[in-house]
Amino acid sequence: MHRLLLHRFLDVGSDVLSRLLRLFAIDLGLIGHLAGDFLRALRGILQVVGRHVGHRFRAGPVLGLGCGGVFFGLVLLALLSAGAAAWFIFLPAGPAGETFVEIPIGSTSTQIGAQLEKAGVVRSRYAFDLVRMYKRGVLKAGEYRFDHAVPVTEVYSRILRGDVFTLPVTIPEGATRFEIAARVEQAGLAKREDFLTATVNETALIADLDPNAKSLEGYLFPDTYRFPRKATGAQIAAAMVRRFRAEATQAGLTGNGSTTHDVHSVVTLASLV
Repeated sequence: MHRLLLHRFLDVGSDVLSRLLRLFAIDLGLIGHLAGDFLRALRGILQVVGRHVGHRFRAGPVLGLGCGGVFFGLVLLALLSAGAAAWFIFLPAGPAGETFVEIPIGSTSTQIGAQLEKAGVVRSRYAFDLVRMYKRGVLKAGEYRFDHAVPVTEVYSRILRGDVFTLPVTIPEGATRFEIAARVEQAGLAKREDFLTATVNETALIADLDPNAKSLEGYLFPDTYRFPRKATGAQIAAAMVRRFRAEATQAGLTGNGSTTHDVHSVVTLASLV
């Protein structure tokens, strides 16, 4: 009789627990992984407590002692799981020094969590997954820089915002493509030669504006840009041409009956000033 009542108690308890987990969208597997380290550290203590409770259940004449022991164990497990989750999620963690993590396009959140754990940015990939279940959103690909300890919630927010690491480069007005190439290299981006090669090979970018152009000279708009460390010379040149197009359109140099001769004449004049 006592055994049947105990089994019934456990069945009802597990059903209620599973309903609560579904209600709050909590993955029991993740909680289990997070609590793993804590449970292993306290295994010896729990074994002692378990033997004591088991002895009381077998020796005691009242069923309440056994049920109380089971209830105590469930509450203790819940507290340990919550403590483990809080420790992994809210306590800052991170690399000892500057660390870069490149997240490829198409990476799943599970892959990102594993990558961050391997790099020492977060303590546990499962903590990262748990934060994802709460915050959701689309994580952004790119290179991220970490240089100090932060909670996993902040790591997740940065990737959610797409706060990728970039390097600035300022191009002054009147700079030639050779001077721009030197500034690009000095900023820690593409090599000078790679950028100059791109300015000659990528003239298709301005074919509709200047079909006879031998290079992108005059079409690299002066401004302050920010590029990823691994941006190629062609990507950097293309960004500058896109900015030129946007400014030229706003100034009325393209469209509305403008000809390629008009654009070329303005660019040539500007390069002479």
